[in-house]
Amino acid sequence: MRNAGLMLTVVLLAFSTRALAQAQGVPFSDPKGGFKAMFPGKPSQTSDAPPTFVLATASGIYVISYTEGHDGGDWAQIQNAERDSTITSLNGKVSQEKEISLPGYRGKSYTFNGNLPSGAITGPISGELRLYFNGHRFYMVMAVVPQGAKSDAVAKFLDSFQLLPASKPH
Repeated sequence: MRNAGLMLTVVLLAFSTRALAQAQGVPFSDPKGGFKAMFPGKPSQTSDAPPTFVLATASGIYVISYTEGHDGGDWAQIQNAERDSTITSLNGKVSQEKEISLPGYRGKSYTFNGNLPSGAITGPISGELRLYFNGHRFYMVMAVVPQGAKSDAVAKFLDSFQLLPASKPH
């Protein structure tokens, strides 16, 4: 009986430690991509072209991606194409749009609603897409949750995105 109590204590401690880590976030950085952020768990790199880092669970999908080589590119054209491509792929519609920025980077934030037919989350979703551009490098940061879900992890993740000194404007 004493072993069962000890085992239960160990299991509860493991779960509370994991919950605490998720509540605080898991630090992640990509020196090559020049950014860091706090994901609500450990992300995986799902693509090299473009480099894309994803954490997908039933409670949320968190994504950071970047591309380079947009020298002389038109900000409005690039962000409109990225916005349309991303939100359309989520069967979504923009509900709010606002200007944002990071040092040396122009940005836009889009709040949206959509519908996912398959994946870690299925059915109605809500999310936020943030796009940043400095004339050369383009970042996409996005969080998606089931529609109606309250998730502090979304704001923590999106607000934690920072550029490393090497990624400052050229």
